[in-house]
Amino acid sequence: MPELPDVEVFRRVLASRATGRVVRRVEVRDAGVLHRVSARGLRGALEGRRFTRAERHGEWLLARTGGPTVLLHFGMTGMLLCGRPDGPADPHDRVLFLVPPLRHPPAPHPRRRPRHGVVPALPAVRRRG
Repeated sequence: MPELPDVEVFRRVLASRATGRVVRRVEVRDAGVLHRVSARGLRGALEGRRFTRAERHGEWLLARTGGPTVLLHFGMTGMLLCGRPDGPADPHDRVLFLVPPLRHPPAPHPRRRPRHGVVPALPAVRRRG
């Protein structure tokens, strides 16, 4: 599965750039990538919450907040990019997590539609030996 190394890199980026930071604003530019949550629900669940930890479970990136957990699935061509909050937005940005002073948008390729969602607090994922 060639996407597994990519998800591990995204986990490391999220861990180094977002852990301990508060989500100031969530911008959903393409609600079609959301799964079982509306744009309004995603904003309400995350704005004001602090990212506490980033984990990977198979092809899924889990962004823990101490409350809801954000589940990110990037498909074959999705990406997690970091940029400046005042930087130009890319037309392929789907969801922006504005976490001062950085922006963390999962920016998938325009042909793919990854799934992103929020679930209530989850227990830690157990790793197999």
